[in-house]
Amino acid sequence: MNSTKFDNFLPQEFSFPKPLILSILENANSSLLKKLNKTCKYLFIKRNITIIDELTIFDNTTTEGSKESISGFELTLDLSKLDQLKNNLWITDELRAYYYAPNLSSIVNKIVKCDINYLDVLGNITFNEFKILTASGNIEQIHLFNKNPIQYSDGTNLVLDDLLLMIPKASVIEISNVFISKNTPKNLSMLKHQAKIRVFFVDFKQKIDVEIMNKFFMNNLDDESAIEIRFNEENDIIGEELYDKIQTWKPEERKPKYMHLGSIFTPDPNEWPFFF
Repeated sequence: MNSTKFDNFLPQEFSFPKPLILSILENANSSLLKKLNKTCKYLFIKRNITIIDELTIFDNTTTEGSKESISGFELTLDLSKLDQLKNNLWITDELRAYYYAPNLSSIVNKIVKCDINYLDVLGNITFNEFKILTASGNIEQIHLFNKNPIQYSDGTNLVLDDLLLMIPKASVIEISNVFISKNTPKNLSMLKHQAKIRVFFVDFKQKIDVEIMNKFFMNNLDDESAIEIRFNEENDIIGEELYDKIQTWKPEERKPKYMHLGSIFTPDPNEWPFFF
């Protein structure tokens, strides 16, 4: 998408030794690299990376009305034009993928560095892709509306406790198709999430242990948080039991302010604020 031509450029003479310039270039963070690229096109050639702070990829079949746009280092692009991007992307802040596909390889294969703090995926994502996008440990908000569970290469499902360890700074967590293993209860009971969780919306596909989930929430939820746990219909009773446990918390401000646990809503859903 970059139409700049370099056929007739002149070499840049620097006051610093070239090895020092190259060292600065190779170790520059995204903010410094943007500034360096503005000062001299030669530097962009030497470290040919396209920095995008906020990248949104959409498909009009799933997100009707979305429009392409580019503003500074923010890009919104139709999925059909993704091939226009080179395989040299550095995504620094936010990534949104609003389309349904078997995986996110069409985007992830173009990324050479990812420092994002916000991830929003409407579709499926593999474990390797998720690992690449969360490797920096910077994720603060995550929204995964995946039709299929995140799976390892052997076909086993990524379980909740392992997933949480990959996003230690996340305070807003919204994930569909969440699974647990035989080790999940023990791991959750000991888990101390780095960031206090203020929003926790998940869709459980299995029965959960009420005592363990209550302890996990006590240890890791922020004051006056919001939680929503969706169960299979036959497990709705678990929501009622978990609600009763949370109602015993002291002091009062430690209790989640907004709860949707199975069939229980408190307060009325129309009174819930927009958290994101």
